[in-house]
Amino acid sequence: MKKMILSAAIIVFTAAISTAQPFKKNDDNNRRNDDRRIEKGINNGKLNRVEQQRIRAQQDRIDALTYKYKRNDGFINRNERNSIAAEQRKLDRMIFDMKNDRDRYYR
Repeated sequence: MKKMILSAAIIVFTAAISTAQPFKKNDDNNRRNDDRRIEKGINNGKLNRVEQQRIRAQQDRIDALTYKYKRNDGFINRNERNSIAAEQRKLDRMIFDMKNDRDRYYR
């Protein structure tokens, strides 16, 4: 009976670990999506060079913040993850605002 309970607990624990997504994957997806949005904005003329530079600088600040948090203790806790997510939301809003502000003099 004990073996059966123990093996069931191991299966549940293994399933929980395997379904958890690491923060790195989300971070990479955010960066990839932002890069795609920036490229589309440049290609269709909705983002100019100055706006692109500002967005890239903000992305670099988010990357530096992530690196700083990971460097401290090797992982990102809930408060740090929330801080990074808040910065990412600000960046998403920044990209949206800059793409829709009618400044179209990229080329």
